[in-house]
Formats: sequence, C-alpha cells, structure tokens
Amino acid sequence: MGKKILFVNAVPNLSTFGGYERVLETLWDGLESLQYEVRLSVFIFPNDPHQPAELVRPYLQRKEKIFLGYLRGPGHLKFTRSHRMLGEALQDYRPDIIIISGNPFMITAARLALRANRQRIPIIYWDHGYLPFLLGKAPGTLRIKAQQIYQKLLLPYSLNLADGFFSISSGIAQLIASKRKSAGIWYTPNPVRYLPQNSFIGAGTPKHLIYVGRLDDGPKNISFLIQSLRDLADYPWELRIVGRGPDEESLKLLAKRAGLDQRIHWLGFQEEPFKVIPNAGLLLLTSRSEGFAMVLVEAHLHGIPTLSSDCLSGPTDIIIPGLNGDLYREGNRADFVAKLADILKGIRTFSSSEEIARSAHRFSPENSLQCFVKAIESVLAKFPSVEKS
Repeated sequence: MGKKILFVNAVPNLSTFGGYERVLETLWDGLESLQYEVRLSVFIFPNDPHQPAELVRPYLQRKEKIFLGYLRGPGHLKFTRSHRMLGEALQDYRPDIIIISGNPFMITAARLALRANRQRIPIIYWDHGYLPFLLGKAPGTLRIKAQQIYQKLLLPYSLNLADGFFSISSGIAQLIASKRKSAGIWYTPNPVRYLPQNSFIGAGTPKHLIYVGRLDDGPKNISFLIQSLRDLADYPWELRIVGRGPDEESLKLLAKRAGLDQRIHWLGFQEEPFKVIPNAGLLLLTSRSEGFAMVLVEAHLHGIPTLSSDCLSGPTDIIIPGLNGDLYREGNRADFVAKLADILKGIRTFSSSEEIARSAHRFSPENSLQCFVKAIESVLAKFPSVEKS
C-alpha cells in the first residue's frame, strides 16, 4: 500500500448517512483505488448517554478500518479522553497525514496526542460546515450562544495548530484566511456520484416545489421557507418536504397555523429522495449556513433547477444564475418571494434539464478525487522530513 491517511471526526452519533458520510465513502473508494491506505477515527458525543457502542450502516462495511471512541461527561473530560484515544490510534496506525473534520478543537487534541507520542505528522483541517455555522448568524438558546462565543475565542488557537486546510468551498476558504493569515489552503470540492442508469428525472413544472434535508430550523431556516410561502398563497404551488429532524413537529405546526398544511406534504426520511418526487420542478434551500450544499448538486444531476440563499458557504460555487438556478440574499424574505414568484409565473426560467445536469459534472468523483490527491501530495511534499516514531 501507499501513503497512510487517517481521517478524524467527532459526531453526535452514527445513525445517519448524510453529506459528510457520502463524501467520505466516495473519496475512500477512490483513494484506495490509487493505493492509499485509509483509516477513520470517529469520536462520538452521544445525545443519549445510554446509546450502545455500535457501528451502524454508514460504516459497517469498513468497521475493521475504524477507531471508534465514545466520549461522555463534561467538556474537559471529553477533551482529555479524545486526545488520549486519538494518541492510541496514532500509535497503532502511524499515518502519514491526519485529516480532521468537524469541531476544530480536535486539531488541539491531535496536536497534544502527537506531542505525547513524539510523532511528527501533518494535521489538515477539512471543514464541512462547522466554521460557517459557528461564524454565521444562526439563532439559538442562550446556552448555545454562550458556547459559540467561547468556541469563537478558542478558534484562532485551534486553527493555528493546523499545518494546512482543505476547503470544500470558496466561502470556507475565505473564513479560514480571515482567521489564519498565510494559511496553506487547498481547494477540494466535494464529490457527487453519477446517477445510476435510467434514474435521470428531469424537471417538472415549477409549481412542484421540494425541500430535501434535515429538519433543523437553526441552520436550515425552514420556518423562513414556510412563512415566505404564505406570501405566495395566491399562486399555484405545492411543497414536498423530504427529511426528518429535531424541529419536524414545530414546523408542521407552523405550516398548519399559516394555513398551508394542505399544500405542504411531509414525506419523512427517504434513502433515495429524488425517486419519491419524480415531477419536482424546483428545489428550495433557505439555509443560514452550509458547508457545501450537496443537495443542490444532486438536484442538478437530476436536471432539477434550484433556488437557494447565498449563505456561507457553497451555494454561490454551485448555482450559475439563469442556467441551473438562482440565488437570493440570505434572510431577505422580499427577495426570496419576488424571485420565486417570477419562477412560478414563468418570467424567470432556466436551461434545459440536460444542461442543468451537465453543470453538475464539475463535481464528479474523478474531478474531486484529482483535487484531493493533489492536495494530499502537496502537503506531504511540504513536510518531507516527517518521522512517525
């Protein structure tokens, strides 16, 4: 085998197969095909303190290649345990490069683990939306806001401990550059797999609106979507929502109070969401922040145009206004309503479904893997004297 890569992530649980998991699976396959050796170190902060220590579907096929750690208790204990467990994984695996996603405090944990082990291995931070959420304006409870203030104070320290950064969007690259001057930043767009044969859908009429994603109103701002659609009650439209999340019931109640419960249909979680919405005409995304917004590319692959906020970060890299969709000013209800109204009236149109699908090929697995490998090799060339003893 060739160079050894250790991916590190900290998550609340392993019960979902979201964007990060799909990206990692695609890159993992590609890297192994090029003779890289890959391992994953996952630290789980269980929402349920009695959650069993088991791997679920996203990682079952590779469970022998995963270092799994459960972190319970107060924050300082979680931090102590994380760098101790990570140190054990580093001693056992001895990678050539460490790539960290999620909370950047794991950079600090990795640096402490390396010092304790007397290892010299480059640490790369590969953000998938944590920075846009932390540095954005998503609402939250006083406790959440206090945690964000505390994490923002620690952020420069953590980022200064990284040896470089992989950026999945131009927005994340700008955020990193604003916090870490003269940082080595490599562009590594997320890969989106090609559609299986005979699964291309093509766009239906614009009145068939869809939302696909987690029902988490803080970052996703779905309440904004529902309230805005109330302003368009006189237009012919229906909205199908695919996904589940912590705010599902409160959002259903909001739709009912807005008098839209007969026009908004809740389809729950679907393994293949676009198969249950074959006549979709327009995908809507009203997020306050994103990492890459893979759902936009997935919609484009199916030939479906999109209307999205211009939030940090991702949508502005993906949407080409007039071709595969349009952007509105994040949080600006008047702008969103005006643009959606023009689409529903047929004033604002987009290219053919086939052209929309071709616009997504920029994010093919081959192109993304090429960028990722180039970034890895650039980092390894920058640290030629790395010793793993």
